[in-house]
Amino acid sequence: MTPRARSGVAIVLAAALAGCGGGAAAGGGAKAPAKGARSAGCPDVARELALLSERAHHWSKMKEGGTVRIAYEYDRMAAALTAGATRLGALEPSEPDLAQRVSASKASLTKLSTSVVAFGKAMDGFLLDAGRRWQRAQASISAARAACQKAKVDCRALASVDERAGGLDSTDEVKEVHDALAKLPAKPAELARARDEATREVDGLGGAIAKFQDLDPIDKAALDDMGKSLAALRGKCEDALPRPALVPSERWVTGGATEPRRVAAVVRVPLQGKLRDQFMSFAEAEEDEGRAALFRAVSDGGFGSGVALVHELGGERRSFVVTNEHVVKSSTNAIVYFDKSGPLSADVVYVDAERDLAILALRKELSAGVALAASPPKDQDVVFAAGFPGFGAMPSYQITRGYVSNERLSLGPGMQHVQHTAPIDPGSSGGPLLSESKELVGLNTKKGIGRENVGIAVPAMYVAEAVRAAREAPALLGDPDGRRRAARRSCLEFLNQLGGDGAVTLLEHRVAVGLVEAKGLESYNMLLEAIPQLDAVLKNDPLQAFRLAVARRIADDLRQAKISPYEACLDPVGADYKDIVSTDRVRFTLATRGGPRTLTVRLEQGTYKVSAFDFAERPAGKKR
Repeated sequence: MTPRARSGVAIVLAAALAGCGGGAAAGGGAKAPAKGARSAGCPDVARELALLSERAHHWSKMKEGGTVRIAYEYDRMAAALTAGATRLGALEPSEPDLAQRVSASKASLTKLSTSVVAFGKAMDGFLLDAGRRWQRAQASISAARAACQKAKVDCRALASVDERAGGLDSTDEVKEVHDALAKLPAKPAELARARDEATREVDGLGGAIAKFQDLDPIDKAALDDMGKSLAALRGKCEDALPRPALVPSERWVTGGATEPRRVAAVVRVPLQGKLRDQFMSFAEAEEDEGRAALFRAVSDGGFGSGVALVHELGGERRSFVVTNEHVVKSSTNAIVYFDKSGPLSADVVYVDAERDLAILALRKELSAGVALAASPPKDQDVVFAAGFPGFGAMPSYQITRGYVSNERLSLGPGMQHVQHTAPIDPGSSGGPLLSESKELVGLNTKKGIGRENVGIAVPAMYVAEAVRAAREAPALLGDPDGRRRAARRSCLEFLNQLGGDGAVTLLEHRVAVGLVEAKGLESYNMLLEAIPQLDAVLKNDPLQAFRLAVARRIADDLRQAKISPYEACLDPVGADYKDIVSTDRVRFTLATRGGPRTLTVRLEQGTYKVSAFDFAERPAGKKR
């Protein structure tokens, strides 16, 4: 079994979880319900199955991203299984049969998690060793090439070596390179020594791969137990819709009956410094008044909608505004306005690009926020969409009425959404979707294209999970180990997105605001000739065009440099890891055939994002 073939284990896991519901990975573990809390039932079980199974469609596609993706997804797999076991254990079903099934599932997840964590550590050890061997093999092959050129002999066999040497991630490729090296001339002596050294290094890498193949990737019995226990649990609660959880000593603070105008908010995202100046200069140079107005609006800061939530946990109350990630991704802070109120400053403390959610912590406490619905909406339920779409260039309050047209809309594998008919417009993004009793059932995120009356909202369950994750983030990043795990995971996530067909849609979410400011215009100008579609993006969302250009430039640089197939972010700069609590920067030295490249991640919006990269020098393209 090659490192790439390890993904077969994940496919089995995905199959075991198939049908558990579309959802997102569980946040932190929940504790047992407080005394007097409602007894858990199938809607609570459905929630935990949905949260756990979000990873399944990623696991089943591990093989498409190679070794880096496998390393990244195994890390996420271990976290999801551990969190799933903890959260299932926190449920206290009153029905004996359901309680027994929950207990069996918790035990199977715990056992499987232990197996996955052990294999993940073994994989890291292999990747570190193989990565170093790969670099030595590349250096020795380069030395053989130089010796060949110096000797001026027939070295056509090196063409086959060069074709295969960039991979070397399987015993088959190692054998092909070994055989090609054997065809090199035995004279002169300097060439023979270089050939033999390259052969030793390549064979050493092959031995490491073969040794790794003998490892058992997972406990087969634990895998079978998990599949059976989750199938039994899923069968018991097959038709239940998931409802938001309440954890011990938690409550959503409301002021009685919710007035939508009181809890809906305008979220403005101001641009600062170089980015603001760049877009102002675009506006001044633009002859088309419509585009000039767009650039001026961007320089002043875009806007979207949000909703107020006041969350109390353990007696500590915090005020948040929840909005879409795409509304705030250009900044680390925002200005929030409620109807008939002055501006409130807020910090972006948590983002989830996959769910398109962002949590803003208000610097001033609110007395109350919206209530979360205890149950998800059903088909034909009446709903209201509130928000502040643009009226001209200014946000203007709007509330519309509709009904749920699909209680579990699936937009491909993964998390489900709520589809509804309440009209929404540009600027409504991040606004609340409310039930007839004005409780939060979702967060509006997009509008259906090419169809009438199709609004799409993220279910309230995920909003609740995001708020809890935002509160837990400081604790998770409060110690060196937590920060090191988060930094490496961010690096792995970024590299993982380099696989597949080269799309950078998710890659750009990992680019920090500061890097867009420093390299956005430069990258746009470099890539515009090769990627003319960037100009179309610029006309609609100028900041997005800069961000996509930076992400694509990094991706192109690493692909052209031929990044090591064993690169798994295991080589951080020592001082950065040692002093990680006192600095927000971590540099990773990435191995490529073209030499080491440095990728830097920095804390931003409650996570690590790529803030600097060792770009290759390139001639500028057609300039904006």
